[in-house]
Amino acid sequence: MQILNMDRKEITKAVVEYADEFGPTNRPERKAVEKLLRNVKHSELFEGLFTLFLLEDGPNTYTRQQNAGVILYKLKPKVYIDLKQRIRLSLKTWNVSVEEWPFYLVEKCGKDRVLEVLDELAKERLSDRERSGMETFSYWLKKSR
Repeated sequence: MQILNMDRKEITKAVVEYADEFGPTNRPERKAVEKLLRNVKHSELFEGLFTLFLLEDGPNTYTRQQNAGVILYKLKPKVYIDLKQRIRLSLKTWNVSVEEWPFYLVEKCGKDRVLEVLDELAKERLSDRERSGMETFSYWLKKSR
């Protein structure tokens, strides 16, 4: 299999363009994007998709995050991440309707580890938005396998 030389910015751009054109549930076209991204470096894939969970709320934020979440969950890039840092960063801007983000982290790091990190974060100074995000994160963890 040939690894494509797409960097994280190009990956983000591809997902944004797809999401803006086709919306959240247009599966045939998303399969083409997934097929393209299946052959990129895992680190670039993760970073390019994770960036979309950091978008400030706007008209296409949900659609972009939803597509990034589905692709992340399906392709499951194998990368080392600082779990606490990534969850903390995403709590401010993650659309809580996108369950694939916590589901991916559970598959990657284990449910117990994700719950442990949420417990650590609960002891920190968080904004109301971050606390609300944590509550929803916990809700999705209860729904995960």
